[in-house]
Amino acid sequence: MTPSESESFWARLERLRGLDQSSPQFWPRFLELIAEAAGASVAAVYRAGGQPGAWREIGRLGATVGGVPLFPAELGARLGELVQKNAAVEGSVGTTDGRQALIAVRLPIEGEQDAMAVLAVEARPPAEGQARLERLRLLADRPEIQASLQKAGEARRDLARIAGALDLLNQINAHREFLPAAMALCNELAARMHASSVALGWREGHYVRLKALSNIEHFASKVEAVRQIEAAMEESIDQDDEILWPAAPDAVSVSREHGRLSATQGVPYLVSFPLRPNGEPIAILHLQRSESPFTEEEITTLRVLGDQSAPWLGVLHEFGVWWGQRLANRGRKFLGKVWGVDYAWTKLGIVTASVVLVGSFIFGMNYRVEAPFILRSAKQVVLPAPFDGFIQTVEHEIGDSVDAGTVLMTLDESALRNKETSLQSDEERYEGEGKNAESGGRFAEYRIAHAQARQAAAELAIVRGQLVQAALKAPFAGVVVEGRHRERLGAAVRQGELLFRVARMDQVYAELDVDERDIHQVVLNAKGELAFTSRPAENFPLRVVRIEPAGTPKKNANIFVVRAEVPDEARIWWRPGMTGVAKVSAGWRSFWWIATHRLVDFLRLKLWWW
Repeated sequence: MTPSESESFWARLERLRGLDQSSPQFWPRFLELIAEAAGASVAAVYRAGGQPGAWREIGRLGATVGGVPLFPAELGARLGELVQKNAAVEGSVGTTDGRQALIAVRLPIEGEQDAMAVLAVEARPPAEGQARLERLRLLADRPEIQASLQKAGEARRDLARIAGALDLLNQINAHREFLPAAMALCNELAARMHASSVALGWREGHYVRLKALSNIEHFASKVEAVRQIEAAMEESIDQDDEILWPAAPDAVSVSREHGRLSATQGVPYLVSFPLRPNGEPIAILHLQRSESPFTEEEITTLRVLGDQSAPWLGVLHEFGVWWGQRLANRGRKFLGKVWGVDYAWTKLGIVTASVVLVGSFIFGMNYRVEAPFILRSAKQVVLPAPFDGFIQTVEHEIGDSVDAGTVLMTLDESALRNKETSLQSDEERYEGEGKNAESGGRFAEYRIAHAQARQAAAELAIVRGQLVQAALKAPFAGVVVEGRHRERLGAAVRQGELLFRVARMDQVYAELDVDERDIHQVVLNAKGELAFTSRPAENFPLRVVRIEPAGTPKKNANIFVVRAEVPDEARIWWRPGMTGVAKVSAGWRSFWWIATHRLVDFLRLKLWWW
């Protein structure tokens, strides 16, 4: 090896220190160095498999020696023997032909003893072979040294992270209010990570609200840029996962809002990761940078800094709210501790009862005031006796349906007919006497006779009118609701005596007797339903149209008469005077109010002076 080649060799060996064993370039470069040191044309690195005598190749330089496979089939067993002997370098593993020899070198890989480098070299005299083995011994511990250097570097980085976290905590702990502490965190992270912007958001209900923004003490929460940052934060905290933008090809997290924020605000590199002060993701840090993407080491550092600062920020945020909210938060924590697997059925019963009790205050139904009703006709007519007389015929009684003009009853006309004949004769006689007096020039007698004739004619007209009214007829189609006279045939009636009452059934209304305890619940135009005692399975709608202003004592209670119209067409079986139960809607009421309002009203009435 010439001096220039030696310098190149040591330069390459120095560059190897910058590679990690997991790097795909480490083992090819390492094999190049040991092959050059041993004068080998082919080299490979093996690691023991899970079964005895099984070896797995993890790196190779070259493929064959003169067209012959590199290693014989019995190599696995021979390497196993070297492992048992804990040999560092062995020069007699085997040969590929008469001119080639195989050298095995044990390579400590991350503390393991069963890794071997096998090289195919030319057979040389013992002195030269020994020198070659010595050079290989110098390089054999390079992987172990590399691993130690890597661990030392990781330890230094971990120490730097811890020191940075302690320094950051020292700055945050100096504040006793949430917003100054949050601003200190954002400003410090922006300086350390060379970020253009650092934001801290906190979950409030189902949303995330921006609490602090680096280098900006006051900002408008309704600005579109702030809303976009909050949307990106919600995207990360809802998934409880870190989101890096640009997203890796194998990323499983949704990063649509981060992409939209990057495109809108022109910031190419973003990262968001949740903070868990109490083990739950309730806060989030969001960083933006324009110059370079965030490295894995920087993200790890951010995790450490965020995890260390989150508890103190959580305490400040909890005590920064008003005492009612703080009490509610502590109550939730207490219930979370108390709730466990012990006495599960008892707790389930208590929770169920609590849910039912609370639900009775929250949930409810349409409360309806119940009251008895009677069906009445909106239009009725009374048919009295038109003159003094006697009942001749009775055609209809109570409950009969009649049409307009139907004869209900007739009175005896004989007396009227006799009177009609007498008056008609008187009229003709007076008219004759008047004519005779006029022709004889007795004008005084003429006027007297003419007046008497007119009087007789007037009385005759009255009698004839009474004859027309002798047949009592229904003025319209309806139902006879009053008038029972079949057993009174031939009986005398006096003029004006009530004989029949006829009601129309196409215009009916319900008259409700509402208790004074419920009258304040009933309002005009309130809707409801009614059911008849005779047919309780059928319900009909109603609407309140009038409420009597004064109460009426009735059945040991004070009631108010409420009139309600029935919009449905009258049924053929409806009759005035029918009764039933009506229920009027009084609006939404909670189940608790419905169940207890009677008792509460009673207690208020009895104990009102307390």
